Amino acid sequence: MNSSLKFFGGVETVTGSKHLLNINGANFLVDTGLFQGEKYIDKKNDEPIDLDILSIDAIFITHAHLDHCGYLPYLIRKGYRNKIYATAETLELMKVSLEDSAKLMKNKKESKHYYDQNDVHRALLQVEVVKWEKSLRIKGVEITYYRASHILGSSFVNFKIKGESVTFSGDLGRYHSIMQIAPQDLCDTDTLIIESTYGNRDHADANAEDKLADIITDAIKYKRTVLIPAFAIDRTQMILHLLTKLTAHSNLQIPIVLSGSMGIKVTEIYKRSSEFLKISEEEFENIFKRIRIIEHSNDLENFLVKSQGPQIIVAGSGMMSGGTILAHLEAFGQDANNVIVFTGFQANGTLGKQLLNGDMNVRIENQEIKVFEVQSKIESIEGLSAHGDRNDLLRWIKSGRKVPQRIFVIHGEDDAREAFKEFVEKNTESSAICPREGLLYDI
Repeated sequence: MNSSLKFFGGVETVTGSKHLLNINGANFLVDTGLFQGEKYIDKKNDEPIDLDILSIDAIFITHAHLDHCGYLPYLIRKGYRNKIYATAETLELMKVSLEDSAKLMKNKKESKHYYDQNDVHRALLQVEVVKWEKSLRIKGVEITYYRASHILGSSFVNFKIKGESVTFSGDLGRYHSIMQIAPQDLCDTDTLIIESTYGNRDHADANAEDKLADIITDAIKYKRTVLIPAFAIDRTQMILHLLTKLTAHSNLQIPIVLSGSMGIKVTEIYKRSSEFLKISEEEFENIFKRIRIIEHSNDLENFLVKSQGPQIIVAGSGMMSGGTILAHLEAFGQDANNVIVFTGFQANGTLGKQLLNGDMNVRIENQEIKVFEVQSKIESIEGLSAHGDRNDLLRWIKSGRKVPQRIFVIHGEDDAREAFKEFVEKNTESSAICPREGLLYDI
């Protein structure tokens, strides 16, 4: 098999996944992610990439997070006209995430507008839905999607021709997730491109439910407002499930607020697709009965003026880089009685990371610039990550009938990638490599 790989992002950092596979003369782009995080990383979106858009035969999206699909409308704007492939659930979630991304670009004064809603609409029209384990064939290459269990609809993708194959893991979920069914076993593959977000660690054996119960108890006792910044996709639904379960107990009853249209829309999608999840449609219906929804700006303004603790507010974005959480932070974060609870990864350069590091002087740049000091207590709950740790990743590598010969370790900070490379080579007979951005690798 005369094939090559070239990585345009998602290798020397976690975000910006864009991987070009040349196989049997066909050019396939796997994922089209935005760079996110610190300003110097975010500015990588402005840099020209050595990619002939018109030469791409097809694009394959593994899941709907922006670091994997957020660059897609820009490619459409620049002339890409061929098919885009994704699962039905990924398409639904991409509609929400990409429309929200275009909206945020428009609203942020200092943000470059890479695309608008028209570009998003055109991109979505070019998507052809694929099903797990139902192969398609393009230019003699057989392509198959499998369940990766990171978020709803997330997939790993296999490309096979003449008895040899290449597989991209996308983002891989955990074997013991609250929300997701375990990932499917790895298919037979010679070359594996695998993520390594948590490639240098094991997830803490923390009981998130117990920690959340303690936070609720204190909130009721001290009449606190609890702010939970949450990723709209998967994390919000996981937190709402835990909160609904806990507050069913008479001693833990507290108002729960879901703020922001994106989180609401995604929760509706999860409800409709519960057959792929550990949480049933009935349980999602119970969540909607239990929570108060704040979707529109007028409702938000009234809520911020009138509401008071005890209450729990779940809002996006998860790293506090935008979304309605910023309005809640301004309204409630300056009160020392309240608490802000982080439940997920906070990238360097984000407001969430800043607060976790103890820097409470906040500057929010949106339609207008606001500066204030956060007085609320900062808490963190471990154990809710949607990414597999190094043992999950290794278990998955070994789950197929054979272990891949070559493994490219991507989608991680350099220390995580290097550590996972060594971990793989120590525990398998595979040859592992940490590729660099922009270089061509023959496979």
